[in-house]
Amino acid sequence: SGQMVQAGVLLYKATGEEHFLKEAQRTAAACYDFFFEEFTPEGGEAFRILRKGNVWFSAVMVRGLIELYGVDGNATYVDAVRRSLDYAWDHARDEYGLFETDFTGADRQSEKWLLTQAAMVEMYARIHRLGLTAGK
Repeated sequence: SGQMVQAGVLLYKATGEEHFLKEAQRTAAACYDFFFEEFTPEGGEAFRILRKGNVWFSAVMVRGLIELYGVDGNATYVDAVRRSLDYAWDHARDEYGLFETDFTGADRQSEKWLLTQAAMVEMYARIHRLGLTAGK
């Protein structure tokens, strides 16, 4: 789905045809509805966080969401990614600093995948390049 969003945006940039942009926006909205969930941290405000699962898939999706943000300026999706990453940094790492696949930190795994760690680094780098700051 992230590649579909990114491809739609790239086709829009290449052709100027609005239907490619609209399709990318529809796909991004579907990603947001399916791959993010409502989460309320203890003592905090509810926000949408990336669902537990294949973090590498999430990194590919983030590429498309960032590409879309660069064209339509709608920060909804990239802000949800940023908030997910911010929360994961504080709550979803083990004693060695390795990330869990559950960004809420509720589900801890005894084994960590290198691909998960690489995907997290990629997402942090891409979000940082956008210059987004905490929405507090």
